[in-house]
Amino acid sequence: MDLLNLLKDYPAIGASLIALISAFAGGFLNNIFQLYKDRLGHKRELNGFILKEKIHAAKKASEYYLEQLNYYNLIIQQLNFLTNVDSPNPQMIDDLNKQVEFYSEKLKKFPHFEHHHINIFYEIIDEKSIDLVSETFKLNQEILDLKVNKEDSLEVIENKIGQITVKAKRQKEIYEEHYKILKGYLKDIRNDIKKK
Repeated sequence: MDLLNLLKDYPAIGASLIALISAFAGGFLNNIFQLYKDRLGHKRELNGFILKEKIHAAKKASEYYLEQLNYYNLIIQQLNFLTNVDSPNPQMIDDLNKQVEFYSEKLKKFPHFEHHHINIFYEIIDEKSIDLVSETFKLNQEILDLKVNKEDSLEVIENKIGQITVKAKRQKEIYEEHYKILKGYLKDIRNDIKKK
């Protein structure tokens, strides 16, 4: 028996067979559609979650790096006073030193390390920054090695002061470079988030 004769001879079975095949095909297509819709929804939800995390990390990093920028700015001013022959009022220098110390302690006691999460989304630490930090440590050590001793002659003391001034000027340049690098990072992060 072929299918057409079966449908003619038994219309109820034929109708049931057509309904069954249609239901199966409809169910199959519905399942495929639902899988596609769920996958799209999951992808959208995941992208939303990542964007929220990115914004959260950017906020924490911005908070930390803005404090660090303030610190760098104060150090730059402090080094300006140190390397300037016409130094300002000693009280002004003392106040600046207290502010530098305050920001230094504030950065050390920063309440969270969530600002590091920004490195998941952006390349914040680069070779240039690492080299600048290394050079800063080296300069600090060289300046400490130039401390004045009681037995040093006036000529030796003046020579040491000259060397310290040169090294302090280089430190000032390094902090200015760090300042520009951090400002650039923050600007890039802000611009990227604005696009989203």
